Amino acid sequence: MVEQVNQALLVVSRGCPHCAAVLNAFSELVKKGELARLEVVNIERVPDIASTHNIRSVPWFSINGLEFQGEYSPGELEAWVKKSASVEGKADYLAERLTTGDLEGALAWVQRDPAFMEGLLMLLGSEQTSTNVRIGLGALLEELDGDELLSARVDAFGKLSQHASPQIRADACHYLGFTATRKAVPWLEACLQDADPDVREIAAESLEKLTGASPSAHAT
Repeated sequence: MVEQVNQALLVVSRGCPHCAAVLNAFSELVKKGELARLEVVNIERVPDIASTHNIRSVPWFSINGLEFQGEYSPGELEAWVKKSASVEGKADYLAERLTTGDLEGALAWVQRDPAFMEGLLMLLGSEQTSTNVRIGLGALLEELDGDELLSARVDAFGKLSQHASPQIRADACHYLGFTATRKAVPWLEACLQDADPDVREIAAESLEKLTGASPSAHAT
């Protein structure tokens, strides 16, 4: 396996009160060998970089392609360097974007990089995922209703519909209705026998959406 070469781009300005601290933290990561390459750009000398990366304020930086803005502690920066390339890191990044209300940015990452879809599924399947993040995931998945990104992962959603948590099962049944494929039907039909009434109800609604048949038509 090829070792991940961690690299970062940091954009600063002369009058920024937090840029020096972030630069120092990144420099220490280079010295420690955690970061292989660091590029530092003064936005006042290279103003075009603002439009290239849609930078609205500094410090702005990217770590292995993931984009951040504002002041982060040395510990936070080191943590992101270590996990940025992993699926867990992608999940944490999506959660952070959704927590700050950046639905558009989170959606763009999911559409851009398949690893973010895996991170999304990881968040859906974790009982530790906060309510706010779950609400954000719901809004994001609603934007993807009928998209191939979802239909290609119908079995992943189906497995979540068998999760120990009723909430996760119910959510999975709801999102199976977004997959726009009849491959989701067997998963949903199985959920019609679920012990939880909410799961059964949502499964029936998703079946109706996918097949056009009334919920009673699927009852056994």
